[in-house]
Amino acid sequence: KNKPMAWTTVFLGLTLAALASASAPQLQYRKGSDSFCHNGVSYDLAYETTGVPDSNIYDLNSLGSMKSVTCDIDSSKLRLEFHSIIDAAKYFAIFNEKYVGLDTFLTGGDKFGCALKADPSQGIMLRRVISCSYGATNGTVGSEAQVLEVKTASAKYDDIYESATITLGSSGGCGADKHVCVGVNTDATCAAAASPIPIYQNQFINLACSDCFVALEADVFFTVTLKDWRLNSLQAGLRNATVNAELQLDLKATASWSAGVDKQYALVPHADIISFNIGPVPFALWWEAPIEIKADASLSASAEAIAGVAANINIGDYYVSWDPVNHWSHVTPSPVATFTPVVSGSASFQGSADFSLVPTITMHVNDIFSYGMTLDPEINVNVQGSTAAKQICEQATYDVSLSSLAELKIDIDFLHIHEDRTWGPTQIWTSGNQNISSACTPSA
Repeated sequence: KNKPMAWTTVFLGLTLAALASASAPQLQYRKGSDSFCHNGVSYDLAYETTGVPDSNIYDLNSLGSMKSVTCDIDSSKLRLEFHSIIDAAKYFAIFNEKYVGLDTFLTGGDKFGCALKADPSQGIMLRRVISCSYGATNGTVGSEAQVLEVKTASAKYDDIYESATITLGSSGGCGADKHVCVGVNTDATCAAAASPIPIYQNQFINLACSDCFVALEADVFFTVTLKDWRLNSLQAGLRNATVNAELQLDLKATASWSAGVDKQYALVPHADIISFNIGPVPFALWWEAPIEIKADASLSASAEAIAGVAANINIGDYYVSWDPVNHWSHVTPSPVATFTPVVSGSASFQGSADFSLVPTITMHVNDIFSYGMTLDPEINVNVQGSTAAKQICEQATYDVSLSSLAELKIDIDFLHIHEDRTWGPTQIWTSGNQNISSACTPSA
């Protein structure tokens, strides 16, 4: 009596499996490499991916029929305007009929993408299509049928790729030896300060960072692997990293006075957004570099001086790794730091200052990860002028530390989501308090 039911169960199971197989898109395999130049730096890209086929991904940049794209705020809608009614009708049918029940994605870049927060002039798009309808126009009579309003959901790379290995790395200059330079308050050369940074001023004292910048030069890289539609491993960071910096305070006093300041500055780093595609799928890498300036100064004479240091820190390799077995780990660098005192000013100047310019230089790869390095150089200077010797002298010390933090923005297995989604900030290296050689110069 149970046999017919058993056969029915088997038949239903086979039927459902057949239907699922018939409706599921055939995954597409892609393997390749590319080299390109960006801002004078050469980049090498290598990839091997298996995922959603190109037939299910519509790159708006490559559609000659697109006129404009308007992005909403929360990734739930797009407004697509086409050059003709025929083009709009074609994609209305595609989005509503051809791929009902399957994954359909819209991608885009600078021309037809959604603005990146880091630079609104550049864009990227990765959306999953939910449905679409004919939408409202911006007031152009007779153009209603050329506009589609597409309901979407934000998509991630683990929605696109079942498995993938993607590696991007800089490899010197295009025809010259050149590293990526991420500059904080640097000019176009990435080797000098762009402008003074005001710190504090009242009727008795004026503190300014007259010549302050931090330039990080390095080879940049990341390797990401996905397996079973989720992140499997990540390694990202810097190789052959070097920091060059000038940290000079302009100290002006009209009376004996003390001041303490701790300020945040959202300076735009001197580094461009790097965009590339694997097939129709866009990627973007960019930098963020907010800085914190801390200064405590005590001046005991009505006079002016400039005091500080020039610094070179050879960091070497500096990168982070993650995988579900070993979790987060970080290479241990052995930096070599060289500080040179800088002083000038009035022979009547007497004062001291503790000073830090602390950048957190963060690399972002769109919707995959962020990885940041915080450089904290604490400088103490004691400046004494001598009217008898007609000179001004500086004695200084430094204490430098490097810390890192990272964040995953793509799915990992549920077991490790809470503990592994973010890591740090964790101190990676510290120099300890070190003396800088004294310096004297003729007074102004």
